[in-house]
Amino acid sequence: MAIGAHGNGVFGAHRDVVTLTLKLNEDGTLTLLTGAHDMGNGVVTMQTMMVAEVLGITPDKVDTFETDTDACTFNLGDYASRGVFVEGGGAKKTAEKLKNLILEEAEKLLETSKEDLYLDNGYVISKLDENVKASLSDVAVYSQSKSLRELTVVEDYSSPAGRTSYGVHFAEVLVDKETKDIKVVDFVAVHDVGRVINPLNLEGQLEGGIHMGLGYALSEELAFDEQGRPKATDFKTYKLFRTVDMPKCQVAFVDGYEKAGPFGGKSIGECAVVPVAPAVANAVYNATDVEIHSLPIKLK
Repeated sequence: MAIGAHGNGVFGAHRDVVTLTLKLNEDGTLTLLTGAHDMGNGVVTMQTMMVAEVLGITPDKVDTFETDTDACTFNLGDYASRGVFVEGGGAKKTAEKLKNLILEEAEKLLETSKEDLYLDNGYVISKLDENVKASLSDVAVYSQSKSLRELTVVEDYSSPAGRTSYGVHFAEVLVDKETKDIKVVDFVAVHDVGRVINPLNLEGQLEGGIHMGLGYALSEELAFDEQGRPKATDFKTYKLFRTVDMPKCQVAFVDGYEKAGPFGGKSIGECAVVPVAPAVANAVYNATDVEIHSLPIKLK
C-alpha cells in the first residue's frame, strides 16, 4: 500500500491564469475558444461540459476550438494537475459571465426581471410563468438588432487557492524465488478528487496513470554508459510496460466536494501516478523482506 498526493496547479509559485473566449451565436449554439490542449487528460471535454452546464444546454451545442495561437487566448499550460481545478474554473467563470449578459438581454425581451429568469434546454424561461420564454437564438438576435451588442465574453481566471488531490493504492504481487521476476496480479486505487465531473474519463485517466506507474516500477530504465550515452535507444531496449502485463485493476473515488473548485471538483493528473511505484515496492518488501530504494525494481 502507498499514499500519494499532488497539488492542483502552481498557486503560490506563479500566477496560475487561464483566459477563454465564449460567444453566443445567432442559431443558439456557442463557440468556445480555449488555450487548453487535450493531450489525453480530457480537459477540453471537461471545459465544454462545464460551459454547457452553466448555460443550460447539452455539450453538443458548444463548438470548442483549442490551442489555435492565432485565435485562442492565453493559457499557462496543461501540466501540474491544473485541468479541472484551474482550467475548469476558468470555463465556469466565463460561462457565468456570458449567462449574466444573456439574462440582461432576455430581461428586456421578455419584460421580466432577470432574477425571475433561468436557463434550461436552450431557452430562457420565466420562473413565474413557464409559458413566458425565449430561445437562446431569439436572445442573440434581439441583442444584435435592438441593443447592438454581440453576446461575447473574454474572461481570465486565476486559481484562488492551493488545493491537493489524494490517492491510496494497493498492490498484490507474485515474486518468483528463483528468477526474481515480479508480477503484479491485482491493483486497487482510491482517490479523492472532490466531486467527479466526468466519471468515464476520470476512470480512464486513473487506469492510464496506473499503467505508467507500473512501467516506472518494473520495466522502464534510463541508464547511461561510461561515456554518458543512453543504453536504451529504442523500444526494444527501453522496456515499456505492455498492456498484456497489466494486472486486474479496480478504481474508485471518494464522494467529496472541494469548495474552491468548479462544481466542487479537483484534478487527478499526476496524482494518478504518484502512489503506484511505492505501492509495488511495499508489496515486494512484504513478500521478500527486501527494501526497495531505486526504480525499476530489481531483485538480486
